[in-house]
Amino acid sequence: MVITTSSLTFRARAVITDSISRGFSYPVSDFYTDLTSGEFLQSLSNECRMLQKTSAVYVSLSEIEAGIRKIITDRTREDLESEYIELFEHNKAKSPLHLYGGLHLQNGGGRLETLQCLTSLYRSCGLEMEEGSEHADHLTVVLEFLGLLYRQYDQLQSDSDEPGLRQLKADIRSVIKELAWTKSLDEELAARGGHPFYLPLSRLLQALLALPDT
Repeated sequence: MVITTSSLTFRARAVITDSISRGFSYPVSDFYTDLTSGEFLQSLSNECRMLQKTSAVYVSLSEIEAGIRKIITDRTREDLESEYIELFEHNKAKSPLHLYGGLHLQNGGGRLETLQCLTSLYRSCGLEMEEGSEHADHLTVVLEFLGLLYRQYDQLQSDSDEPGLRQLKADIRSVIKELAWTKSLDEELAARGGHPFYLPLSRLLQALLALPDT
């Protein structure tokens, strides 16, 4: 099998997407350990080198590195956990920045349609939402699915499956379209002072989604 530059690119996108998904998940102890030990950043850095050297990707990566240094210096896991809750889950002073895409639609009126659309897309790829898991429109769930599609695309490139590649490319575009709301999340994070880790992580996501699909 010949490993092409394009194949490496989609493989890298899959790993980066998974890392961003993990970064936006609730900061459990294992994640905090990987974050402060350098493992999280090393994985991201290795894969970003496989992508086009766009300034947005590398600026975001540099900002993530600086943010992680700040967390190591002055934040415990409990501090990061508290900040996560205040930003994304419960905040007495202002509305949290929900990580559920459907809630970012005007008045949340189209959330049911969003959930149905995503669930149908997951099922078309043979996936079912597990009972007790996050809702289909949660950012981490959608990113995990996008990472899976990138991996499948990488495999079909190796197999030279043109019909399969066309369908996967259409599915990838559909998921990226569903993630359009993350641009407003990015803007809202910046407006609230810019968390040293979550804002650059959000900007890396925007840079990743803006990459061409070929």
